[in-house]
Amino acid sequence: MRIIASVVFLLGMCVWGWSAEYYVDAQNGRDTFSGTSPQEAWQSVARVNRAKLEPGDTVRFRSGQMWRESIRCQSGAENEPITYTSYGEGAKPEFRRSLDICPAKYWEKAGENLWRTVPGKQMILGKLETFAPRDWHLYREGEVQAKLTQNRNEAGEAVYTLHVEQTGKTAPQIQFTNSAFPLVGNQGIVFRFRAKATKPFVMNHISLMKAAHPWNAYASGTHSVKVTEEWQEFAIYFQTHNTFEEVNDGRVTFFLGTSIPSDCTFSFVPLGASLAEWEGLNFDADVGNIILTKKGETKKFAGFKKWSIETLENEADFYFDSENRTIYFRSAQNPSEVYSEMEAALRHGIFQFGAQKHLVIDGLAGMYTAAHGANGASAEDVTIRRCDFGWIGGGLLYVRNGRPTRYGNGIEFWCAAKDCLVEQCRFWQVYDVAMSNQGPDPCRVENVVWRQNTVFRCEQAYEIWFTNPKAEIDGLVFENNTCVDSGFGWSHVQRPDIRGTHLLAYGFNPEKHRIIYRHNLFCNAANHMIDFVNPRLNEFHCDHNIFWQEGENPEKQPLFRWKGEQGSVDFAEYQRLTGNDLHSAFRKPVFRNAAQDDYEITNRAELGNAGRIDN
Repeated sequence: MRIIASVVFLLGMCVWGWSAEYYVDAQNGRDTFSGTSPQEAWQSVARVNRAKLEPGDTVRFRSGQMWRESIRCQSGAENEPITYTSYGEGAKPEFRRSLDICPAKYWEKAGENLWRTVPGKQMILGKLETFAPRDWHLYREGEVQAKLTQNRNEAGEAVYTLHVEQTGKTAPQIQFTNSAFPLVGNQGIVFRFRAKATKPFVMNHISLMKAAHPWNAYASGTHSVKVTEEWQEFAIYFQTHNTFEEVNDGRVTFFLGTSIPSDCTFSFVPLGASLAEWEGLNFDADVGNIILTKKGETKKFAGFKKWSIETLENEADFYFDSENRTIYFRSAQNPSEVYSEMEAALRHGIFQFGAQKHLVIDGLAGMYTAAHGANGASAEDVTIRRCDFGWIGGGLLYVRNGRPTRYGNGIEFWCAAKDCLVEQCRFWQVYDVAMSNQGPDPCRVENVVWRQNTVFRCEQAYEIWFTNPKAEIDGLVFENNTCVDSGFGWSHVQRPDIRGTHLLAYGFNPEKHRIIYRHNLFCNAANHMIDFVNPRLNEFHCDHNIFWQEGENPEKQPLFRWKGEQGSVDFAEYQRLTGNDLHSAFRKPVFRNAAQDDYEITNRAELGNAGRIDN
């Protein structure tokens, strides 16, 4: 009996320790296959996201192929991470969150030198009784003064009346919500309601999201609702993500803190929801950028996002009409006759790791999104290695005081992060920042390392901000990275807040912190080498770096700025005032395999081992 028991135990250990490899082939795979060999490969990322992966499992995407989907990463276990990587020969597997709008059939003339995409159509499939079936609630914070009441009208419909005496300073300070209902992934949903207000205003931030931390979005949608003094009926379209199969914690949230005026009464009648499908181009999120290549050329450039049809003055200016889900584009001819590539980047993140633990993303490419390339909150033991991130960001985040704010980072760790590593990745043409740690919560960041990465023509290379005094930053290291031409990318001329810099820091209030910048190369910035919007630059450990700026007497240029100093200072004065970079140099670096002046990293050429210089 002891022998039998021992055999059973050993067999159990073998089963427990077994890990699987899954293969994904966009051209030859089928989601009905087992996925366990190249011959039985799955086809879609949606199938990967639905799979229940076990610790130690590896998902391999075929090299040289492309998917227009997002990956929802899953957690492994300690020393048994779940790995997302590649197999086969060719370019890195590429994941885009854009629509190809180049074909002529997608365009119609809208005026002189003006074209628009042909509107898609909603096909209603039937009622969805489970969507937001409960009472609506008010959440408020800060100095907001608001009250919600409910009654019934003559037709028996629920009427909610929200009176706001004092509005908020940020959008989340006033939230009108319906929570904790089921959702199914990859569904189209049309939610209808009537509304009016005593003062007209525009709601730009309506979300279908998770009802608990980390408050992830469960769907995308193009939501801009103009509420007037008369009752109007609205229909909002949500497309639930393919990153989940079924959940029970859905939540609809109207973020009103910066949109509803003070001394305003908002009246709302929910009318229910229906399942729907969309025919034609499905702009299910904001279009933050259009990546363009002219016929006969190879160089890519960005369309210029404008905020009304009337402001489309120059070739390749575009306006995204979120209410009608239509792009207006300035062109003398049908755009399909001018361009060989037109990729409309949508506001969808590509690699979404949330609060997952013990995972690796290795050798993949995230391209053409108006949101983040990779992002998560409260992540632990996440490694991102040898990945590419190009043409990232530009999506609308919110509108505050009539001013639109756009966003989009290469890789972002939001709030807490522990034992995370980003190495040997390449970033180019990112709207905001290539790499970032940030957040407002009383979080802890521990042992996070960014090393041997290459940043090229992003607005900023690395950014940090933590506004909560109770946040703790214990071991945040930025080392052996190469940052070239920060602020010389597509977004610089389009931004209202121009900050072409290598190292950026906003509000920084933690009492306890240990942050190190060392052995990096910073070469050419449109505005500043270092730009800290706080006075604590001297508390950060910066040393053994090389700085260089083209131009006359570059070491005398005022390229170092931080709050608390009058204007900007040169390198020597920066060293004297902060005590930082005492072993660093301001001199022209010597690259191995140096980039050419006309270099375009989007052609997959190497920027060289630009991170490694001659010292």
